[in-house]
Amino acid sequence: MIVGDDAKADYDAAGNAVVNPTGNDAVLIVGPPTNLAISPNGSIALVADPITVTQENVANKAGPGTSRLRCSLTT
Repeated sequence: MIVGDDAKADYDAAGNAVVNPTGNDAVLIVGPPTNLAISPNGSIALVADPITVTQENVANKAGPGTSRLRCSLTT
């Protein structure tokens, strides 16, 4: 999931709405997948899942992932 966090609108400790300065926004990638690259012209994105989780006995084990995805960002 890709999330754009617009940090300009916020609330203070008293619950009042405040407007923060520009420059604190963020883009978060919540994964897996956690690897994302967007082409310079913004037309495609490459997404990779670096970890595959398998169950070994009763414990989960992380191993190398093999999933790759090319996404068109144009409509």
